[in-house]
Amino acid sequence: TNVILQYGRSFFPVFLIVLLLRCFVFQPYKVPSESLEPTVMPGDFLFVTQYNYGLKMPFWDRVVLNIGRPQRGQIAVFRSTTFPTGLTLVKRVIGRPGDHISYIDKVLYINGHKMQQTFIKNTNEVFASGGHRAVAEYQENLAGDKHFILRNPRQPALNFKNLVVPKGEYFMMGDNRDDSDDSRSWGFVPLENFIGQAKVILQWYKSPTATVITVI
Repeated sequence: TNVILQYGRSFFPVFLIVLLLRCFVFQPYKVPSESLEPTVMPGDFLFVTQYNYGLKMPFWDRVVLNIGRPQRGQIAVFRSTTFPTGLTLVKRVIGRPGDHISYIDKVLYINGHKMQQTFIKNTNEVFASGGHRAVAEYQENLAGDKHFILRNPRQPALNFKNLVVPKGEYFMMGDNRDDSDDSRSWGFVPLENFIGQAKVILQWYKSPTATVITVI
């Protein structure tokens, strides 16, 4: 019994540090789907910093210290607002409170400004199941944040115009624009549902000998 107590005392500080890091600083997240291709692939691991959108008490959603808000272009992890409620999702922040958003012929317009897209190449979308299909890759300039997106030329555009983002909520989309279940189908995400910002991608498949680390 004394030995167990001694070991318990020895490991408690380590356990406490790990718990604090897990609750307040960062957590890993495994990406289950292809909705953020080509930026993030199915099976990638993201390191998510949990303090960017406000410091929260463990197991309690109340923010105890306001640090920042989701910014356009960031990749964020958040809890689903629809069934199944609480499911963890990851998408890119497109619209902030008060923004007017239109999506016309697969091109975004934010507050009347066109988010320019530049064709890069024809490529393949990779499914989580291992299959693939032909798509086109573009670089999108999202009000200064440049990243790559996928578009399926065989899938028709689902246009909408002048959607206004409510106060305290955000409009989220995947980079794989024709294969992403996002705010276009289930609506806005309230600030309190955000978990954190994805900062690092760990990709296992790009090198046979080492993990590729990408800072985003």
